[in-house]
Amino acid sequence: MLRRTAAVVITCSALAIAGCSSDDDTVSTGDGDASNTSDGDTDTGNATAPAGVYRISFTNLTAGQPMTPPVVALHDAGTHLFQIGTAASAELQQIAENGNNDPMVALAGSLDTVSASGVAFADAAAPGPFFPGETATITLQTGSAGQVLSAVNMLVCTNDGFSGLDSQALPTGTEPVVLQAMPYDAGTEVNQLDPDYWVPPCGGSGENLHEAENGLTAAHPGQSGTGDFDFSGSEPALRIEIERVESTAGSYEIAFTNLSIGQPMTPPVVAIHDSSVNLFRIGSPASAELQEIAENGNNDPMVALAGSLEEVSASGVAFVDAASPGPVQPGETATVTLQTDAFAHVLSAVNMIVCTNDGFSGTNSHALPDDGNTLSFDVLPYDAGTEVNVLNADYWVAPCGGSGENLHDDENGMAGAHPGQSGTGNFDFSGSDPIMNIQITRQ
Repeated sequence: MLRRTAAVVITCSALAIAGCSSDDDTVSTGDGDASNTSDGDTDTGNATAPAGVYRISFTNLTAGQPMTPPVVALHDAGTHLFQIGTAASAELQQIAENGNNDPMVALAGSLDTVSASGVAFADAAAPGPFFPGETATITLQTGSAGQVLSAVNMLVCTNDGFSGLDSQALPTGTEPVVLQAMPYDAGTEVNQLDPDYWVPPCGGSGENLHEAENGLTAAHPGQSGTGDFDFSGSEPALRIEIERVESTAGSYEIAFTNLSIGQPMTPPVVAIHDSSVNLFRIGSPASAELQEIAENGNNDPMVALAGSLEEVSASGVAFVDAASPGPVQPGETATVTLQTDAFAHVLSAVNMIVCTNDGFSGTNSHALPDDGNTLSFDVLPYDAGTEVNVLNADYWVAPCGGSGENLHDDENGMAGAHPGQSGTGNFDFSGSDPIMNIQITRQ
């Protein structure tokens, strides 16, 4: 099975997906059946769907198929990304055969009937295919009532397989609409169960051989005998959730209180962003930016990353005293105020537990409070999985009383719960007890 951490990594460049950029000016046009959990039908006529903000999430339900980031559009009922039983458009063919979103993005951007569009990512900081069990998300805002939603993406290790939905009604209330989308065949390339006929990341020769089919879009027959890339044509490929959400535009004060007995902490890096951004992900390898924080207390790479992403609407660093920035000592509180004009954004933060090998704390994609309200919650210590935990100050950063050598044994693991540490005096802490309180106030 292909994984993002494997020797063979599927990237946007490998698939020629220029539409993998995190630019929200992404769109196209389609018609396919999706299974709604309530009535089993795709609803193509919803004149009452209000203008507003909608969050759309796509979860890969396959056993082993990577998928390209979905192209998503809000549009009137006369626009189509694809239509089952008709010949695939050139834009759909490029997605289904090559994972190339660009032509569909350009088409959608040119249509007056499309009110909002974009590409959904599992992680906007590392845009690329999303794998089984992963979820790609996008938030779109439309000023037009009566819009419907369409989406389309490639089943990567196939000849011309894709999934998606066409003209799905948007929710009118607070309850989300949940659907399951089937795998489809674009009818443009004969199905060959040979990776030499697939895109290069799927393990073939890289030639991406092609035998034209000149057929019609239809239900996919599935494929077998291809190992992890097998899937059934009668089982859903995607779970899609559409939710109407409230705007999060406003000013927020975020306060971080060190709850430990004796552990200093670095000033937290804080970001308000859409749900495709992750400063860290428990159960995944640490990014280079997280590693720098967790091992060395170096905020600069994470600050630079947050500042470079269009999906981040506001970011900064929380200090106890901005005039003399430094670690947050036990019992102290660091604060930062951030202003965002974005809709449906969430908050993430991360900082180092200083006298550890690669300990950190924080929160990932936490909801923001309503006007005038405050959210207060405790967070646990985490381990970045990048450095073996050695209870010796010589293996920690210089301020912790060791030799200052900051010795290092690589771990090459995953970010996860911290086991805690004992026998280190004031630097002891439990992995099961909260180490920091976070308070978010909407002003």
